[in-house]
Amino acid sequence: LDLYGQSLSWNDIIHMDTGATIAATRSGAQSTFTFTGSGPKTFLGNFVDGGSLSDGLLHLVYAPATKDSSWTLKGYIDTRGGMDITSGNLAVQGALTLHAGGYIDPTQYEKASFDLGDSLVNLTDASFTVARNATARGRFVLDDKSTLIVDSRGETSSDAQGVLEGAYLDGSVNLTTKNSILRVTPDDKFRVQINADLSGQGRIIKEGAGTLFLTGINALTGSSLIS
Repeated sequence: LDLYGQSLSWNDIIHMDTGATIAATRSGAQSTFTFTGSGPKTFLGNFVDGGSLSDGLLHLVYAPATKDSSWTLKGYIDTRGGMDITSGNLAVQGALTLHAGGYIDPTQYEKASFDLGDSLVNLTDASFTVARNATARGRFVLDDKSTLIVDSRGETSSDAQGVLEGAYLDGSVNLTTKNSILRVTPDDKFRVQINADLSGQGRIIKEGAGTLFLTGINALTGSSLIS
């Protein structure tokens, strides 16, 4: 589905496979796709645009009617039009691998990607989760009621799998107030890595027995807690 300069607001997406793609490729135009579905929702498909205004941009909005809603993206998102998350929890997580005969191995996950480049990902009274076998990149800005979660857990077939299928956060994160939180909760054997530059008054809370790697510039002024 190519929005081609138009904007749509949907309250649900029903897909049959991982091939569904919503795009915006009209030259010189920005489209907006707003998802308002309440409750737990999942999308296995993809969002893409042209990468610049001259080739078409797609702006994404997640605005569920109820705060306890969640939307899990398990495909790939490659857009440069930014995103607003105004409620609920948006998560990026790999999907379980489907084998012949409908068999699902609980230890095998596909890779998911959320790549907005340097575009703004604005969280207002909301949360964003980067989960197992997923990578997220963007310019994340959190208000005083928002949380960014980096987490990885589940069954594994080897210790190495926990390293290979960890969660990765790239780009930058601005925890604008002391109540803005970056929460890291990897399970035992799992590795999560934050390559993003960190700034603002907020703090990191590290929980869980897994390993956290910080490789970006850490300019946070808030305290960090490891438990």
